[in-house]
Amino acid sequence: MKKQIKHLSLALLCLGLTVSCSNPSSFSSSSSSQSESSSESSSSQTINESVKKIVNSVRKTTHLVHVYQTVQVLKPNDSLASDVNLENTFDFGYYYEGEERAYSITSSKKSYDTNKDTGEVITNTISYSSSPKVTYHRDSKGQSYIEECSIGNVASKSYMLDDDEDGDELYTPLIFDTEFKNPFDYISYRDISKNEDGTFSLNNDSADYLAKCYNTIGMNKIKGATISVDSSDRVSSIVFDVPDEIDDSYSRFNTMTVTYSYPEDTSIPHVSEFNNSNPDLETALLALKDKTNFTYYKDFYDVPEKEEDKGDISKLTLLDHIAGYYTEDIVYFHHHDNPETDTGPYVLGDDYDYRIVKEDSDNKYHAYEYTNVNGTYSWHVVQLSSSTPYIIDTFTEAMPQFYNISPNIFKKTGDYTYVIEDYFLNTIGQYFDNNVYGADSMVLETLTSRLEITLNEDKSIKLIKTGYNYENKEHIITFQLANIGTTSLPTWYE
Repeated sequence: MKKQIKHLSLALLCLGLTVSCSNPSSFSSSSSSQSESSSESSSSQTINESVKKIVNSVRKTTHLVHVYQTVQVLKPNDSLASDVNLENTFDFGYYYEGEERAYSITSSKKSYDTNKDTGEVITNTISYSSSPKVTYHRDSKGQSYIEECSIGNVASKSYMLDDDEDGDELYTPLIFDTEFKNPFDYISYRDISKNEDGTFSLNNDSADYLAKCYNTIGMNKIKGATISVDSSDRVSSIVFDVPDEIDDSYSRFNTMTVTYSYPEDTSIPHVSEFNNSNPDLETALLALKDKTNFTYYKDFYDVPEKEEDKGDISKLTLLDHIAGYYTEDIVYFHHHDNPETDTGPYVLGDDYDYRIVKEDSDNKYHAYEYTNVNGTYSWHVVQLSSSTPYIIDTFTEAMPQFYNISPNIFKKTGDYTYVIEDYFLNTIGQYFDNNVYGADSMVLETLTSRLEITLNEDKSIKLIKTGYNYENKEHIITFQLANIGTTSLPTWYE
């Protein structure tokens, strides 16, 4: 239980939610929009009414916030140092429905290096990361919880706990209003002034505070911000003034723009179980339950540039073909050079064959890789550390885990095709992958870009198509199931 609690607390820290939005220095910790409104009402004639209107448009009102930030660090005098670029995107949701409150966040990041001489992007340095949307709710006691739905289509509620500042395992409830502030509740009307062009200026301290609440990363000192409004006098965008920082060793350049939207449906989003009825898919997903003999093919494809060609497997370029031979005592993952003519383990390129073998000494599965050591290819024990070999307790742990997935979390898109509900998209690919370290694709744990299942007429699985985004393009992985109950190892297997 403690591991689960700590994981939730660390997840918050990774998102930057527990430290970024403390009250601005210009207010005491007891400041609030209510007290500010009360103290300022006595001298309201000095406060522009339009300022009040735009601030109130984002106080206690459901609104969505999209943050786009760029960071560029140049080191022109260091020939060995890379010029680094970051593009960060955050999407926040502030939800109000009666006395209910909720807060959501999702993020993505792109990083890359640029050529010092030309400024062009170095494509092999491009990397992406993202986090799925998480919504935090406030209960009647002010405590924070999240709603989740498992791959087995079971909805649940998990309360958020925080450990003490000393790191001791003394956990207290995470208070919603402390952790998930609406920053405009703490920005005073007096911090904003109206400009002649119809925009508004936010002073330095409040602009800096607002940027921190929106999870700024690697920013120079902020010097105010410009607020634009829509035809209803609601905040529509904020552009932050971030001066360049230049000295002898490096230069750092930043931009930060925030846009606001106001959904017509202001109800708080909740997670519930999915009601799709897919009896044929249920039969297919259970195909491997309790099975200990089957072949599982895993293929990697390069995707064509034309969008209309991406859905057609025949137009994809095969990059790698792996056959997973699952038998009760040995599971062997073979990288095919040519499936028709292979006569031994793979010995080309950077990839290598992999196997797990059930040992009589402990009835557990020990992992080996076929690699080149001192000019000779042979099987070598896979080590997790210098003293710890990689061992899997049971055959079931090494299998693809899709027999645990409910068919109800898929949408039927054709007579024989199904796609995963968006809620599960980022992480669903891992459950269809080989569940063995070294034979799996870890990117599918967090960056799955699609998951589509095609069935045969007899309700068996014809093709599983998934993928991930990397270097500004999508990469496709497919899985195919074959030879259930009749799989044998290659004749040349040692």
